[in-house]
Amino acid sequence: MELRKYLLPGLISVTLLSGCSLFSGEEDVVKMAPLPKVENQFDPQEIWSTSVGDGIGDFHSNLHPAWQADTVYAADRFGIVKALNAIDGKQKWKVNLSTDNGFFSKNTSALLSGGVTAAGEHIYIGSERAQVYALNSEDGSIAWQTNVAGEALSRPVVSDGLVLIHTSNGMLQGAGSEQRCGEMDGKSGHAGTLAAR
Repeated sequence: MELRKYLLPGLISVTLLSGCSLFSGEEDVVKMAPLPKVENQFDPQEIWSTSVGDGIGDFHSNLHPAWQADTVYAADRFGIVKALNAIDGKQKWKVNLSTDNGFFSKNTSALLSGGVTAAGEHIYIGSERAQVYALNSEDGSIAWQTNVAGEALSRPVVSDGLVLIHTSNGMLQGAGSEQRCGEMDGKSGHAGTLAAR
């Protein structure tokens, strides 16, 4: 008896909600327009190709090259950063940001992640080890490096003399370049939190 009390109104509701579609033979069909044929206007050709370290392995990475003037800057996860001539691909300089563990031990990977940014006289890159590096664009030497509150997720952004880093804990942090070091404890590369979540 109880079952009939709930079953009958339920069936009537389903029938009414389905409306006239039960009795209609028409179907809504979306017809796609055919794609136009595209003719190639040019044939791309590879001018040069090179490798930077051992790549990223089985890890996801946002390590994309950066380009400034006539130089391409690229990095691998382990810590190799290279400057390459954009015209012919010849190496201008190469640095290794991995940590040296001594003569008999393998270096510890820098775990470079967030991407490479070229701005002014520096190359900026972040790591999963909560480090941000500023390299001199002329020779690859470290201009400064600083700790941040979490791993760098995206390429650093440089604006008004400030290097902005988005970290894994949801924070946007800023590190001062030479132009802003007087405003941030007088230390170039000092990091501070700009905005939280």
